[in-house]
Amino acid sequence: MMDTPGYDDSQLRFEGTEASELVATSMTSSNFSYVRFVVFESIANDTIKLRQSLALLSLAVGGIYPNSTVVVVSKMDCCQDPTLKSNRLALIRKAMTEQGLTRMVGWQSQNEGLDYLASKAQRGNLKAALGEGKAMDMSKVIHPEKRLTSLAQELCAAAIDRMVRQNPGFDKASFKLAVGDFMDQARTEILKNHRAQHASSDAKRAAIVKTKEVACENGVCGACVLS
Repeated sequence: MMDTPGYDDSQLRFEGTEASELVATSMTSSNFSYVRFVVFESIANDTIKLRQSLALLSLAVGGIYPNSTVVVVSKMDCCQDPTLKSNRLALIRKAMTEQGLTRMVGWQSQNEGLDYLASKAQRGNLKAALGEGKAMDMSKVIHPEKRLTSLAQELCAAAIDRMVRQNPGFDKASFKLAVGDFMDQARTEILKNHRAQHASSDAKRAAIVKTKEVACENGVCGACVLS
């Protein structure tokens, strides 16, 4: 999970949000009842991308589920400097703590100096870490497109409600004066909304666009008001 083909690779086959949608589509079309998540973070990278990976996982499944998630720190054999390794592990731990994650296991390629027993041991460690948590009920997973549409409808309704409160004589004619502020209000709402707090920037922009589409369908966006 979150180390799928095309995700964050040099061939740029997918954007992050597209990889999330691919994961979500695969999950929602499966026959699984429960799922656990493995999120990879390479200790050999110059930057820590765990926050980005968790944001995309949240987009795929609708949230971060600490009891069902294990962070696998890969390429442990590629970071030999003890101080550097300690510092990077501390940064990974910090990113995990921000999201309530507690389980982390190290991993290295089985072809890089691991004998059979060591390879078996690291697989056992991962299995044990996964077993410590509780699998997430698949019924909680809703495809990102459906969630964004629902969020957009909420944002649209909130913006209209605010306009009604601010303008007691609200109608389409008076609303024309506020059309220029509509998207700014949508951005404010989406940044405040707890359902979007883990979303990536791409996901937030997508929800704002969807908000505008829903507003248009309800006859309250600029194009509709001015027509």
